[in-house]
Amino acid sequence: MLKIKISIPWKHLVSKNNKTILLKGRRPALTKEYREGKEESHRIALEQYDGKPIEGSVNIVFRFFPPDKRRRDIFNYQEMLCDGIEGVVYVNDVQIDDGRVLRRKVSKTNPRVDITIREIE
Repeated sequence: MLKIKISIPWKHLVSKNNKTILLKGRRPALTKEYREGKEESHRIALEQYDGKPIEGSVNIVFRFFPPDKRRRDIFNYQEMLCDGIEGVVYVNDVQIDDGRVLRRKVSKTNPRVDITIREIE
């Protein structure tokens, strides 16, 4: 069973609350911040994993190590992270059949999210 670990620095995380803006004509579009966070997460995932993307079902665990004690809804970050690592560790995020989101201790020196992806057999 394949197990992949990716670590994304906190500075690249963007909440889904900052995902879209309305353009003229009321068309929603991704914000520049969200797009850049997603692209940077993708680039970092490529640096940390150079194997073939998993094609079957996956389990994913997010471990958040925030930079401070400020209250945050950590569930708001997982959508951007799933989109960012898509195509690198799995083909499409619809393959995620099981997941968990964990808040860990504050890390002032290395705030990040550690992501573990396992192939489900």
